Order: sequence, then C-alpha cells, then structure tokens
Amino acid sequence: MKRKGEYLSGATHTAEAEINDGGMQSAYGKFKDLETLLRAYDSLEAEFTRRSQRLKELEREAERTEQRETAQKSSQGEKEYDLETFMERFPRAKTYYEKFTAADGGDAERTYIGILEKEISEKESKLNDKAFLLSAASEDPTVSGEIVNAYLKKLINSKPQTLFGGGNALVAPPRRPNSLSEASLMAENYLKNRKIR
Repeated sequence: MKRKGEYLSGATHTAEAEINDGGMQSAYGKFKDLETLLRAYDSLEAEFTRRSQRLKELEREAERTEQRETAQKSSQGEKEYDLETFMERFPRAKTYYEKFTAADGGDAERTYIGILEKEISEKESKLNDKAFLLSAASEDPTVSGEIVNAYLKKLINSKPQTLFGGGNALVAPPRRPNSLSEASLMAENYLKNRKIR
C-alpha cells in the first residue's frame, strides 16, 4: 500500500509526462491539480470512515435493544413460572401473594426477602412500643397470667438485699419488758399472733 508521499511523487511524474505529451486534457478530472485531488480523497476517506463507524454503532445499539426486548419478554414469562414454583417451594409465601403480584419485576426470592424485612421492621417497632405491649398483654388473659407468674417466680427466687456483705443479717436488739404488766401484754400479743402450722 502506498503512503501519501508516494502517491504524490508518483502522480507528479505522471502529470509532468502528460504535460510534456502535448498538453492533453488533465488526468485529474474536475480537480485542478494533484494536491487538490489528494485532499479531496483524504476528506472522502475520513467521511467514509466516520459513516462506517456510525453505522457500526447503530447496528450494535439495535442489537442491544433487540436483546433487551427479548430478555423482557422472556422474563415476563419466567416471572409467572418463577412465582408459581417459588410458592410451591415456600408455602408460607402464599400469604404474601398480593404483595408479590404488586411488586415490579425481579426474582421471587428478592421480593420475598424485601417483604419479610419490611414486616420484621414493623414488628420490631411494635415491640418497642410499650403502649402496644401493655394493650396486647391485657387483652389476652393467658399472656397476662404468664407475666404475673413469671414476676412472682422472680420474687420468690431472688435473695433479699442485705446491707452488709458476707451473709450477716442486721438484727434488732431483743425487746425486754420493764414491768410485769408489759410482760403480760407481750405474752398475750405473742399468743394471738402465733400461727399454727
């Protein structure tokens, strides 16, 4: 393949030969000299390259669009199939069927995970709401009974707090009667308050 300089130098010799041949009509057609012809050729070649590249881009874009459309059509069919198969694999998901059909595209597993995450966050917020917990516990007698029983067991199993460590209990000094009448009153109170087991 010849380079620009080679075309120019080869053409120059030919042009000189034609001029020397007696001034025949120019071999360059509508171009006045070889440089003008060469510039026009380079310009034409550049335009052809640009158009070829643009055509390639348009062909690639058309192919991508066609692939996207095909993928969308097949995913619509797969979505129905995937949803039915998914519901068979996960029977608990059937309770959320309306939410599945309302969700846009995507696969069934991701949709299910999103639904469950939302439901869990709603329930967590309810667990932090004391008013909700109190009303829920008071409405169900079994729940409120369990709460009371658990609290009583906790009280029974807990040790009393002592002021001093080491298991020593603080004991009040014994009360002694100062007279016979006081002793008589103390004995009467003792006998009245005594429980028989």
